[in-house]
Amino acid sequence: MRAGETMIRTLMVVAIASWVVGNVMAGTPRLGDQGPGIHPLPKTTEDLAPLSGGKPFGLAGLGSWVTSDAKPSQFTTDWIWCETENLQVYQVFTVMGSTKVKATVRVTHQDGTLADSAVYTLDPEPDRYYFVEYSSPSFSLAPGIYKITVKVAQGQKTIGSQYWLLVESANSVNCNPALQSTESP
Repeated sequence: MRAGETMIRTLMVVAIASWVVGNVMAGTPRLGDQGPGIHPLPKTTEDLAPLSGGKPFGLAGLGSWVTSDAKPSQFTTDWIWCETENLQVYQVFTVMGSTKVKATVRVTHQDGTLADSAVYTLDPEPDRYYFVEYSSPSFSLAPGIYKITVKVAQGQKTIGSQYWLLVESANSVNCNPALQSTESP
């Protein structure tokens, strides 16, 4: 990867991180309040720093994460999940053209069976920041290991992320504080 591309991506991540921290500190409602789909990020200079290294030439991924309704903020993640949590997945991206954008989220059990999926489309405004939001309020994941895949495509360009999640029973030590020992070893 060229040094210039690395600098641009770093600046994009810093800009999004600044927006995230600002919203958490200000007590802004969770992104999830807008519901599943593709949504624009605020287009104000207070929310996003300008990309001083230049703008990407097309679709560019700016970060992705997985959280749930049981976490203290929408930007908190974990490596162990409880079957009672409702999964939430976010993918932030920018587009420079107005070609239709398609986002796909897949939740697959380790045995290959599809637990859930969603597809969202958008006719974007060029030169905007957007985020994909997926949530699973209609079901909870049964205990097991799951692969979460999120992809965003515009024309021939695709960006995305994938995650592996360990989901434990609500009666496990990690999911039930009453079962956790208070004794020190």
